[in-house]
Amino acid sequence: MTLTRYIVPKSLNEAMDLLFHNQASAVVLAGGQTLVQEIKKGIINPKVLIDIQNLEELKYIQQVDNELIIGAGVTHSEIANSLLIKEVFPSLSKAAKLIADTQIRNKATMGGTLAYGDSFGDYWGLLYATDASIKVKTLSGERIVPVTQWLSGRYKVYLNLSELVTGVKIPIPSTSTFHKVPLFHVENMNFTIIENSANETKIAICGINDKPLLITLFGNEVSLYETFTEKIESFRNNNENLKSEEYDYRFHLAKVVCFQMLKGEDPFE
Repeated sequence: MTLTRYIVPKSLNEAMDLLFHNQASAVVLAGGQTLVQEIKKGIINPKVLIDIQNLEELKYIQQVDNELIIGAGVTHSEIANSLLIKEVFPSLSKAAKLIADTQIRNKATMGGTLAYGDSFGDYWGLLYATDASIKVKTLSGERIVPVTQWLSGRYKVYLNLSELVTGVKIPIPSTSTFHKVPLFHVENMNFTIIENSANETKIAICGINDKPLLITLFGNEVSLYETFTEKIESFRNNNENLKSEEYDYRFHLAKVVCFQMLKGEDPFE
């Protein structure tokens, strides 16, 4: 199949109409940082390219009650530099700053990240730990998908060909910490700790399994690490594919980094 049409819709409704009539042969261009490379390599061969990069309807960052709502067209640089995000969810701002390089951050978008579904990516632990929801435009309206239902595996998302990601809704946590650790083969692990109340702590780890590993803990600081260790070891023991030696370092790293984070310390200082 050869690319024959490049279309720039003027509205979200026009984009949806184009998707509906070309869903078997069309792809959506948001930031294009991954999509363009896949086209060049022949991994995908679309006939129609629908460019939504300039749709103002998808470019917003706002707080509604205790939720942060980010449009699909917002770039990683805009997330990193948003004064609102720095104030209410600084860990999200930090994660955005650590994505790739400046050129990619200036082009790649939140919507592209959500639609691509690389569960090893920088945002996914934050989204899992906060119980975020994905906003999806459908032919009949809109559906809101809990992030834990959105990913069914690495690069596998709950998105139909005639649908479009329009944004994400993120409950604002009381406190949060985020750290990213580079690994071999250009991969990373990232760690998120969210506290929503005095007695609940959520830990999300990306880079171990095909979906973020989410562990919820209850109790004081003394008991948290012991419970965390028990739960992460139980998770590994119940998954045969994670028992090989190549995962030894990842699980060891998770224990060391999360131990320091639970104590309120920077594991890299």
